[in-house]
Amino acid sequence: MAEATHLLGLPLKHKPKDIKPQGTGSGLDADKVDGLHASEIGGGGGPHASSHETGGADKVHIADLEHSSGDATLHDALTSAPHISQADKDQIHNRQHALDSALDHTGAITDVQHGSRDAGLHADSHGQFHGDADHNVSYEKVSNKGAAGGYCELDDSVLVPQSRIPNLPASKITSEILAAARGGLAKALSPTWTDDYILVYDGVTDQWIMEAKPSGGGADHNLLSATHPDTLAASVMAGDILYGNATPKWARLAKGTDGQFLKLVSGLPAWADPPAGADHNLLSTTHPDALPASPVAGDLLFANATPKWARLAVGTNDKILKVVNGAPAWADPPVSVMDFWSDISYLVSITGTVADINLPDVVISLPSGATLIRIIAIIMFGAVENTSSSGDNAIYAAYNIRVKKSTGTWGVDDIAAINVVDGEWLTPKLSRESGRVQPGDNDVKSEVDGGGTYNFRFEDTRADYANLNLYDIQMGLRVWFR
Repeated sequence: MAEATHLLGLPLKHKPKDIKPQGTGSGLDADKVDGLHASEIGGGGGPHASSHETGGADKVHIADLEHSSGDATLHDALTSAPHISQADKDQIHNRQHALDSALDHTGAITDVQHGSRDAGLHADSHGQFHGDADHNVSYEKVSNKGAAGGYCELDDSVLVPQSRIPNLPASKITSEILAAARGGLAKALSPTWTDDYILVYDGVTDQWIMEAKPSGGGADHNLLSATHPDTLAASVMAGDILYGNATPKWARLAKGTDGQFLKLVSGLPAWADPPAGADHNLLSTTHPDALPASPVAGDLLFANATPKWARLAVGTNDKILKVVNGAPAWADPPVSVMDFWSDISYLVSITGTVADINLPDVVISLPSGATLIRIIAIIMFGAVENTSSSGDNAIYAAYNIRVKKSTGTWGVDDIAAINVVDGEWLTPKLSRESGRVQPGDNDVKSEVDGGGTYNFRFEDTRADYANLNLYDIQMGLRVWFR
């Protein structure tokens, strides 16, 4: 008889003396299949050959099974040869084709097809050891995964998941950090554990070292330095300013020179000299809002009706500036008037003989800085009486009431203040009439030129008859001034 062939077309690896029963109730007799046993197949050192066991009522595994188109031919040959009963051949046929896969049998063999087994035992063991190509990932979990002394799965980057890496306290780190746990390189660690310290890698020594955490977000550094990538590194100088350049980055703009000003040039600040221009007059055509004119001492500038800036010529002394028709103009100041009176003299008699007759003195006091405009004298009396029985009495001829400073001399310094005419103050004989208030028409400011005491008198005066009496007489000065 030729060399025995495995009933599934696989090389013979087991001898009849090694064959054990297929399983309780299987009805198969290994000795009737050319010395081969259906369960002792494969044996050729495949990846699962060593995992199969035979014998026993509840321990059967089919491993390293491979089948091809030749299986059907072999099956037919076995069917025609009376090595085993037809029932046994049918049972072998059903088990052969229970595999769902055309190549590696990744399908499931049911317990009914396998034989009398504990529920689910075969399907679990078969699916567990046969997945994609060789293994089924759905059966990867085992009792040791994720357990103490076991192993853990890798993430999509083929690294240990972060959740699986222990958080070691400082007290448990003694010599080194294994960065390789996350796919990197192991680096030596030389720690000095202190609160608020940080772990820093030193490329020179190829060690991790502990350093004090920098205050303020980092070690001291210049504003314009590589520490700030949005700046141009530069040294600060007194007077410099910072600006955003065209990059844009913060940059140093060196200070300008005295008198320069900051202006925009192509959208960026720059120091520049003031714009140049020829010298020109204020009131000139260079200024279109002004009327050309040359200045004179005392002139003023004002906005005229155009309106343009214009020159207002200086006024004369004592003029004041006032508004005339909406524009400034020089004008005389307003005039003030003050009256100054003497004490009352009860009686002044004018006889029938020519004589100089003194009248009451007047004292005046003007405001400081007053400018005199006009001054006149006034004579006032309460009653006039004619004591003569010879007839009506009056001033005999034209005379003057004269005035002088108290420091002056009569006949030298005096001037006429009030002119008295012939026949004035006519009064019937032996009668009395009401008095008079009579101002003079002579401007006496040439003599009465300021504050002081002034004397008055009738000069070379007489009446027609003796006597013409004046009662309650007063002399006064009326002063116009600015």
